[in-house]
Amino acid sequence: MTDFFISYTGADRTWAEWIAWVLEAGGSSNQGDLAAARACYSRALEVFAAGLGPEHPYSETVRANLARLEEALGEAPGEEMR
Repeated sequence: MTDFFISYTGADRTWAEWIAWVLEAGGSSNQGDLAAARACYSRALEVFAAGLGPEHPYSETVRANLARLEEALGEAPGEEMR
């Protein structure tokens, strides 16, 4: 069995739910390491915001993904990176 974690923005929700269903039907388990993913997203946001600017679409996408992840972890989405 393989574990997986799917990250998506609102526009990709239908696809993400479908691929999760396909992977689970194939015996995989959606048990990603959310804490590790949070650290990766935080670092990615730092890099994108510093290099491209905090309002760049890539920065905004990572910020949205980080907020969704923080929600899944039961945390209030942070604004410290803006």
